[in-house]
Amino acid sequence: KAYNGVKGDVWSGRIASSFAGGNGSESNPFIIETGEQLALMISKANNYADKYFKLGCDIYLNNVSDELWQAKSGAQQWLTSRDVGYFKSHLDGNGYVVFGMYYNFKSTPANTYMGLIPRFAGSAVVKNLGVSQAYIKAARNDNTIYAGGIFGMGSAFYDFYGNKVKFNQTVGDEFLVPGQSTPTKLPLITNCFVDHTCYIEATYVGGIGSPGGAAIVVRDCI
Repeated sequence: KAYNGVKGDVWSGRIASSFAGGNGSESNPFIIETGEQLALMISKANNYADKYFKLGCDIYLNNVSDELWQAKSGAQQWLTSRDVGYFKSHLDGNGYVVFGMYYNFKSTPANTYMGLIPRFAGSAVVKNLGVSQAYIKAARNDNTIYAGGIFGMGSAFYDFYGNKVKFNQTVGDEFLVPGQSTPTKLPLITNCFVDHTCYIEATYVGGIGSPGGAAIVVRDCI
């Protein structure tokens, strides 16, 4: 039976079947109020390209009330790039914070990207969002392990990254691919934070995220 979670509760580890409201348009975004609904957005990212999302409250992916919460058994592991597609949507954190994102891998498979949004691509936008009390510990046994608080790795927007397509120039927040006359928006992270309570360990780490060779605009973030 589908379980959409309860507003204010800690994430159960399950994935919701629907959001708290909205239709995904810019004027009426999908509303996310639980960890289960956040997991739905991330796990079905390929289905939501160019859709709009907005947080309706703080989200708790684990119970962080204990200072050593990450050392206790039973912590829920968040999704990685091995579970999800490319996020090419628009997420407005609405000033809210996601607490308790957790990964702890003794052996991390190659090409694993970890972050609230593991794969950040297309003309995706994330704004007005905070990440706090996250714990990411990946085995640094491979040079393809990337991690960050907001996104794990920026990649594959259109075929620029995966197929090594070069762009001629960037102007502001846009790039121009050879043979195209219309510029394309670069992925954008703005007005976000990943605070000092977060611990992130991987081969390649960025506080906000690890671009991995992709061009991403990060503005007014700490």
